[in-house]
Amino acid sequence: MLVAAASSLWVHEIRSWEPWRPIQLLSIFTLAMLSLGIWHSAPPLRAGYRRQRVGLFCAALLVASLFSRVPRRIMREVLFGG
Repeated sequence: MLVAAASSLWVHEIRSWEPWRPIQLLSIFTLAMLSLGIWHSAPPLRAGYRRQRVGLFCAALLVASLFSRVPRRIMREVLFGG
């Protein structure tokens, strides 16, 4: 995950919000969550680690389901018929 997020910082083809691209914003968020997860994995902070990982997983499912509703996406056509 670290390598994928770090390498995507150099993707410049998709231009949505100058100077940031959606993939770069997602990569910065991913790197921040990875750093926070490593910090929370220490024994005194294990409860925070579990809450963070479960919350991150639920947020990822929510965001993925919202993106499946965007027009002209394959998943929208599969789920809603166009």
